[in-house]
Amino acid sequence: MHIGQSLLQTFQHTHLSVTWFLYGEEEKTPWPIITLNKDLTVKTGAGFEDRYRSGLISMDKVEDTTYILKMPQVQQSDQGKFYCKAIEWIQDADRSWTQIAHKITTACNVEIKPIGEIYILSLNQGR
Repeated sequence: MHIGQSLLQTFQHTHLSVTWFLYGEEEKTPWPIITLNKDLTVKTGAGFEDRYRSGLISMDKVEDTTYILKMPQVQQSDQGKFYCKAIEWIQDADRSWTQIAHKITTACNVEIKPIGEIYILSLNQGR
């Protein structure tokens, strides 16, 4: 559905965390959909767990710094603004993590219109 390109490429060994968010039309704060943590574990946001377990939400790495969100069966509640946030981390000698950079993509407005038993998606790259 969207492509989020992450940060810079450094010569030091760093880790990346990537989170896709949905800012619903009636929401005051964005909802995390899916996160790839810096330790390579995946965490889903509240309300998206069942679809993740069913394979209906996933995140794929398609290049070194590019991640794509896949939602093959959208729902009416998926309408809103989608965006991606990537954070680059480095691990210090004491094993603690320090954030060294972050990037937030431009939001993509997603409008979902039901037509019978199917949904029609309208995407608009915006701010």
